[in-house]
Amino acid sequence: MQYVWIDMYETLVRLVRKTSKEEFTDSKRLYAMGASMGGYLTWQIAMSMPEVFAAIVPICGGGYVWNTARLVNVPVWAFHGKKDITVPLEESEKMVNGINKHGGNARLTVYPENGHDAWSDTYNNPKVFEWLLSNENSNAVELIDIYHDSKIYG
Repeated sequence: MQYVWIDMYETLVRLVRKTSKEEFTDSKRLYAMGASMGGYLTWQIAMSMPEVFAAIVPICGGGYVWNTARLVNVPVWAFHGKKDITVPLEESEKMVNGINKHGGNARLTVYPENGHDAWSDTYNNPKVFEWLLSNENSNAVELIDIYHDSKIYG
């Protein structure tokens, strides 16, 4: 049986919570980054726990656009290949536009010649990691919850 992140979601949430409390962890500098299915997880875990993350980098993923207001205090730099036929570019565009519509700080870099592999160029770009490290968590500000139960389910 093949597991995907959704099958282990509660375990991943517990892992993030535990890691954020470890003495070796700088709780002001927790970041989420993932590609493809991991890009979807990055969006979802950040919407579920926006108070935890200083910034996120979802790569060729997507998520629940209706709940992007929860990410207004989480800086986002998303990446996607324009020629991606596995996960359409519109998935990232909708998420970034949703966050910005609510006053958030999200940007999207589109690789014009890339298909689904948007991660190689992203992981090889030192500016991505410089940007991540330039962000400290200031997400304890009031969260915006437009939908019932969004605090539980993100």
